[in-house]
Amino acid sequence: MKKGRYLIAAAIITVLLALGFFVLSQGKIVFNLEDNQQYSFEYGQDVTLPEVKAEYQQVFGLLTRPIENITKSGEITGETGEYEIVWTAETHGKKKDLRMKVSIVDTTPPEIAVYGAGELEVELGKIYEDEGCYAQDIHDGNITAQVVVSGNVDYTKEGTYEIVYSVTDSSGNQAKAVRKITVKKDKSASNKKGGVVYLTFDDGPSALTGKLLKILDKYNVKVTFFVTGNREEYRKYIKEASEKGHTIALHSYTHNYSKCYSSLEDYWIDLNKLNDMVYELTGKRATLVRLPGGSSNTVSKKYCIGVMKQICSSLTENGYRYTDWNVSSGDAGGTEDPAKIAENVIRGMKNHKTAIVLQHDTKGYSIEAVERIIVWGLANGYTFKAMTDGSPVVHHSIRN
Repeated sequence: MKKGRYLIAAAIITVLLALGFFVLSQGKIVFNLEDNQQYSFEYGQDVTLPEVKAEYQQVFGLLTRPIENITKSGEITGETGEYEIVWTAETHGKKKDLRMKVSIVDTTPPEIAVYGAGELEVELGKIYEDEGCYAQDIHDGNITAQVVVSGNVDYTKEGTYEIVYSVTDSSGNQAKAVRKITVKKDKSASNKKGGVVYLTFDDGPSALTGKLLKILDKYNVKVTFFVTGNREEYRKYIKEASEKGHTIALHSYTHNYSKCYSSLEDYWIDLNKLNDMVYELTGKRATLVRLPGGSSNTVSKKYCIGVMKQICSSLTENGYRYTDWNVSSGDAGGTEDPAKIAENVIRGMKNHKTAIVLQHDTKGYSIEAVERIIVWGLANGYTFKAMTDGSPVVHHSIRN
């Protein structure tokens, strides 16, 4: 009887021990934070994540023990983007991960500021040379090169205009700055209406002619091109200029004085070759001519005495009209400052009711002056025209 009770007690103890071992073996790892939590930080701020702890729980959480063996994988570089940090706790042959989703975001707009005055007055007919702006972003650094400028100022008309400078950083944040420009007429300026201006350009076309055509398009101004034939790669601009309504006139095929001024016959060989080229490009032959160096040049004496008189007479006899100029921009005589070139032309315009202006579309500094000349002229009542068969011409005194 006793033996039976001992056996029952032993069996109960064995079952209890087995049950206890089973319960103990069913322990689990528990973190102090939820899995897959999202954390967001502004770019440039310190990234401080919450402290991660883990414990091993047994007997339905009645027995707990902190876990020291917690490792971390993943790295946050500080750049904008999405990151995942994984914490791994390991004990009693068990392992569990805790994932953190981390975002580094840039919601700070760039800083943008104009150089110079934000509001200014400009005299009618003068152009304000934009001083530009500066843009800086907390993430992208200097982004001035990405600034987009919009808005137009009509310096030929009084009014208040806005130039807007806009920029967007790599995160899509935007900023803008505004410059307000008021165009006002000088009260002391004369109300006298201006005359007619024929802007003429010699020696082209060149790599700069396309830029000049865009400036002329902007103001719907037509001019006259006295062209040459020695730059084949830019002949396309002769066709383009003709299609835009500008006058294509003749200068010289070679622009080589030793060839075109060696005799009357050689001059006509050069001119006819040029006119054939113009016809091929435009479908029209030209009858308006400007002689290389002008009709008053004396360089031609080196190659043929009296050739300029012969040429001028022959041109007239054959139905051509030649013209010199009464306003020189100075762009071929050592003046390389656009402001000075514009000043020279404007002074000449003031002194002539009909101004035939000499410039060269082979000179970048002369092209830079064109817009100033046009703006001042339009603001002061001048009319710009391209030369035609009926236009007035200017003849210098022939000296050879």
